[in-house]
Amino acid sequence: MRLINRQPDRAGRLILILLPFALLLFAYFTGSAARAGQRVVVMEEA
Repeated sequence: MRLINRQPDRAGRLILILLPFALLLFAYFTGSAARAGQRVVVMEEA
């Protein structure tokens, strides 16, 4: 069977469903932490 024609099993399907949400949360928290770090630096300089 060709790789493109394979269908994921139950666990693989769940991972594929949750992956975009996990990536969005990771990007959100990474950006939030970066902004919070910049805010602290700016407040200390003022």
